[in-house]
Amino acid sequence: MFDASSTFIAIDFYGYGEQHVLPNALMNLAGTAAVMFPLKIAVILSALYVIDEYVEDDIIRNMLKLAIFILGLSPGLRDFLSLSMGT
Repeated sequence: MFDASSTFIAIDFYGYGEQHVLPNALMNLAGTAAVMFPLKIAVILSALYVIDEYVEDDIIRNMLKLAIFILGLSPGLRDFLSLSMGT
């Protein structure tokens, strides 16, 4: 969600652009980057559901959840730092 909020603020308030095709198309349809919030929630919840239902080993399940956390935190942190440094 950190990535979604950073993307929303960067695009709607500071004029940044989205690089990826699907989010860009959805933002053009909705007219705002706020569409990132339900998109991220849907992807995260479905991934967590699949992990909890189909992965039996606790160590692998927790590692997959950690990977999802890191994959969400990294772009959010990059976007936040880009905004705060003005680049």
